[in-house]
Amino acid sequence: MIEHEFALTHYRTGNVALDTGDYPLAVGEFTLALEGAPDHTPTRFALAKAKCMVQDYAGALSLINQILTEVPKHPGALLYYVRILGVTEQWNLLAHICTDAVLSVSGEVRFWLALALAETDRLEQARSVYESIRKSMRNRNAALDKRVSSVLASRSDPA
Repeated sequence: MIEHEFALTHYRTGNVALDTGDYPLAVGEFTLALEGAPDHTPTRFALAKAKCMVQDYAGALSLINQILTEVPKHPGALLYYVRILGVTEQWNLLAHICTDAVLSVSGEVRFWLALALAETDRLEQARSVYESIRKSMRNRNAALDKRVSSVLASRSDPA
């Protein structure tokens, strides 16, 4: 068990590792920090982000669900929840959870919603959501923009 006093040191080291791209180290440091301060939501969220970066989506989702139980409108947790659902192609669930509150977290969420709607053959809705995304947001999320437009172009409206 990590002493509470050392939890902050591990948390800070984890943040440096996360910022420099050493994601396995970040996972280890945040895990140790969470042992010393198990109720510290910022550590839990940082660990979830690090787990996403090493593609441990199940582990990240478990942490995010804990955060959302404690803080239902945690903006970072909501965004990562959407990202994980998108990366793991859980399209129906992603479309279902995209309420106005979730959409307000980040412009990126609209891309994921448009993609989820397109992937579940709700093309008219997908186009409507996609067309509502501002050009500046499309420029900032070029890879996601390209993916959504590609999926929409590859599918035709059902007759």
